[in-house]
Amino acid sequence: MTIEQSDFQVKLNMGHTALWEHNWDGAVQAYQAALQVSPENPSVRASLGLALFHQKSYSESLRIFQQLARENPLDPMPMERIARIYEREGLLTEASNSFLQAGELQLKNHDVDRALSDFRAVIQLDPANQN
Repeated sequence: MTIEQSDFQVKLNMGHTALWEHNWDGAVQAYQAALQVSPENPSVRASLGLALFHQKSYSESLRIFQQLARENPLDPMPMERIARIYEREGLLTEASNSFLQAGELQLKNHDVDRALSDFRAVIQLDPANQN
């Protein structure tokens, strides 16, 4: 393992530990430091987006998850996170649509339980939704 890889792993672990301990500021700082070493790492960017979400920095978190969704359109995780952000901001139609997209992606990935969870979220947000 190179020094750069070791430095990256230490920063990543610090971020994960801070996130686990609900130290959102520490997690954001650690993940931002890890991104200085590996700026395109999708796992670190997703973790940073999650820490920002918990920090209630919804617009920054949304930007990260939208970018991840564009880069990997078959991954349902970014759409689920986008839906949660919209839900927290009171954008229920957008949240419902995002959960619907995430549920459809979960079905394509053969994860029926997660798809059902996303579809239940759609029904909770929009009981009249016929889709």
